Amino acid sequence: MFRQLFNSKVSLKIPLKTKDDIDQSICYLNQAITNSVKEATPTTINSARPAESVCYPIYIKKRIAEKRRLRRIWQNSRHPLDKNAFNHAAQSLKRMLLSYKNKCFSDFTKNLSSTEDTDYSLWKATKYLKRPKQHVPPVRNIDGTWAKSNVEKAASFARHFTEVFKPYPQNPQMDDGEIHDYLDSPFQLSPPIQPFKFSEVKHFVLKTINPKKSPGLDLINGKLLQELPRKGLMLLTFIFNAILRIEYFPSQWKVAQLVVVPKTRKATS
Repeated sequence: MFRQLFNSKVSLKIPLKTKDDIDQSICYLNQAITNSVKEATPTTINSARPAESVCYPIYIKKRIAEKRRLRRIWQNSRHPLDKNAFNHAAQSLKRMLLSYKNKCFSDFTKNLSSTEDTDYSLWKATKYLKRPKQHVPPVRNIDGTWAKSNVEKAASFARHFTEVFKPYPQNPQMDDGEIHDYLDSPFQLSPPIQPFKFSEVKHFVLKTINPKKSPGLDLINGKLLQELPRKGLMLLTFIFNAILRIEYFPSQWKVAQLVVVPKTRKATS
């Protein structure tokens, strides 16, 4: 369904002669993919009941129903006696749930074993407890104070990445005119870049892209690209060749989102 919807939304007869045409074609492709995904994804209605009324035994379900009945009565009457009855039922249900959870945990631990008969259930249950706790190192602000909230930490990392990811400074001794004259010369030493073939783009999308990688800001991951029909791969090939022909790299593909994830057993500064 995704491929059929995409084929109905996309046309290969789009202009790719200017820089604006390339930017608009990328927006056109992104919207076609996202809209096709939304329409092809089935909407599921969760008709399951709450977990407290499904997993618990019948005597607890009756107490839950009784508590809800008393709550409705108190919400309609606002009488102090009705409120006391509702609070008493709520506290009784809370103690009953706590006792039931403790009983379930006790039964679970009694059945654990380190033998092969139970598939080494004891070691699987304690595997999480043996993991080392990951310590998130503190972050300093520019003024030397500690960044406590998430907003302060994000601002500190943003300032740091702004200082790190900077373009190389231009050399004032280098003559820009000489560089432009060389690039505009008709007989350069290196031949021009050959245009992409459809088979090359198809092989790269299907064989090289990792479908498990995180998507970018457009929310298009490798799995969606691999599910594109032939028309989508043809449109990608046209856009790539237009980029080479016009010598313009679209600004939308220059935007990235950095997600800072602390790594274990790594030196932090």
